[in-house]
Amino acid sequence: MFHRTALALLLATGCLSTRSVPSVHEVTTPYRGRTVGGGELVIVLDEGAWTSSRASLIDAVNHTLLRELPRHLRNASTFDGARIGATDVERVERALPLRGGALTVPLPADGAIAEVDGLSAPYVAWLHRIDLDRDPEHREVRATVEWSIWDNRAGLLVGYGRAVTSADDADLRDAADTIVQDLARIMIAGSPFFPGSRM
Repeated sequence: MFHRTALALLLATGCLSTRSVPSVHEVTTPYRGRTVGGGELVIVLDEGAWTSSRASLIDAVNHTLLRELPRHLRNASTFDGARIGATDVERVERALPLRGGALTVPLPADGAIAEVDGLSAPYVAWLHRIDLDRDPEHREVRATVEWSIWDNRAGLLVGYGRAVTSADDADLRDAADTIVQDLARIMIAGSPFFPGSRM
């Protein structure tokens, strides 16, 4: 299954930080066994995506994510480019099967094309939920991110998942860098956008 392939790739290449725990994600049937190349990816943060009991964590990770996630996603993938954007396309809640419990997130109807900043981008990645916590016992920052990637040319869901990662909390900026890099690698590894991959 896809999540096993992705996890194996992450472990083999050292993409997961030493304190990360396994993440789970899935690729939809039309995109299994394919490598998809080219086109721009636009990253959209859902309204109210951030949750944490510590505002300082949100500030640190949000700043790094907005600045660095597009670059990390572009470098790890077959995308020609990546950027942060916004869209008001109509979406409805959908329950997506995933190991460890279904992922329920808002998505467009099949066949829908989302306008992003007034244009039609080839691919859209939604970050639906970003939950941050600080574990004082293990001195680490933990992040759980729920995401999906939409083929905006065909109007179809490509993949989705729940990324779980952590980093040492000695320096919040360093922790934010680790979390954002891990998120990019987890989203891409084993997907149709992983260079040369076959699922």
